[in-house]
Amino acid sequence: MRSMIQRALLIVLLAVTAVWVPRLCNAQEYRATITGTVADTAKAVIPKAAVTVRNLDTGEVINTLTSAAGAYTVPYLRPAQRYEVTVEVPGFKKTTHPAVVLSISQVITLDFTLQVGNAASEVQPTAAPLLTTRPSLNCRLTAATRWRCLMP
Repeated sequence: MRSMIQRALLIVLLAVTAVWVPRLCNAQEYRATITGTVADTAKAVIPKAAVTVRNLDTGEVINTLTSAAGAYTVPYLRPAQRYEVTVEVPGFKKTTHPAVVLSISQVITLDFTLQVGNAASEVQPTAAPLLTTRPSLNCRLTAATRWRCLMP
């Protein structure tokens, strides 16, 4: 009778371990993300705007389109590198945000307001980007490593 109880407890312990250990061992995402919205001067969002993110250090180019809500997201960018974001839409002036340097796990919001005009003219926004930090699942693991999770 006692060996059956021990065997049952062992099975329960193994099941709990199999479920919870992988959740605790998830690696923290170190790469950065650029996100934002594209709108016109009347604050109407612009769907299917061409967004180009260019790594000025490596020359890598990533192209995406805005959603129906005018939103875009470019994840998995290497930190500590310079990125330039350009938005182009027919009938609007091409707009380029100056280079930004991304930190580890940083989520930066670059919103664009496009002006009506031809593509030959270009606008350089001067507003500072909104900086946020991605929450970390590993911050609860140990007090000794918690400070790393709180760093931007």
